[in-house]
Amino acid sequence: MKTILIVEDEITIQLGLERILLSIDPSLNIIKTAYASEALEIAQKSIIHSFLLDIQLLDYTGMLLGEQIRNINAYKFTPIIFITAIPTKEIIAYKQIHSYDYIIKPFTEEEVKRTMETVINYYQTPIQKDSNILKLKHKEITYNYRQKDILCIEARNRKLMITTAKEVAIFSKYTLSSIEKELDDNFLRCHKGFIVNADYIDKVDKSRLSIYLRNLSDPIPIGRKYIDELKEVCL
Repeated sequence: MKTILIVEDEITIQLGLERILLSIDPSLNIIKTAYASEALEIAQKSIIHSFLLDIQLLDYTGMLLGEQIRNINAYKFTPIIFITAIPTKEIIAYKQIHSYDYIIKPFTEEEVKRTMETVINYYQTPIQKDSNILKLKHKEITYNYRQKDILCIEARNRKLMITTAKEVAIFSKYTLSSIEKELDDNFLRCHKGFIVNADYIDKVDKSRLSIYLRNLSDPIPIGRKYIDELKEVCL
């Protein structure tokens, strides 16, 4: 059973979110609280599969709560979705805490469903060898990434970083070579530490040996040993 923790100080919004989530999956276990301190206790005692956090709470901010949740090893990669009526604060939290997404008040049922259906399906999508889903595990949780949503994959300091338009997730116990075997033909090895999704290539700077991807500000380096292979596709 998947558990979602809603931390929201307006009871009507709590109940509305619960109703929408259960309409997506009636088997969900929904826990609700209005207090950040209580939410932290719940997270420490239970296994939470995703968090819905209001930015402004009764005791302290959802941003601080998000930081505290990220400091718990079991929740380093767990989806956090912020809820707020103040978009600027939410964007800051989105970047600092690597939240999965955010919902701006007032929101519609469809907006919540669009965000939460993907989060919920992380834990229930059947995985087939040819399903174009990249399956990664961390502790007791399995994360399913649609390959078409992945911009690039980076190996650094014995960690693997999966970058999508919405998040950067970090996993251990994986290598680029092992992941490369699971990827479809859209992915290109451009560097010893990088694999990119060719569908997102916006520009290739041959003089600086760099690739620029849509939705990603920093360039991706091109290793000299991979130039010939890349020429056939995009150089």
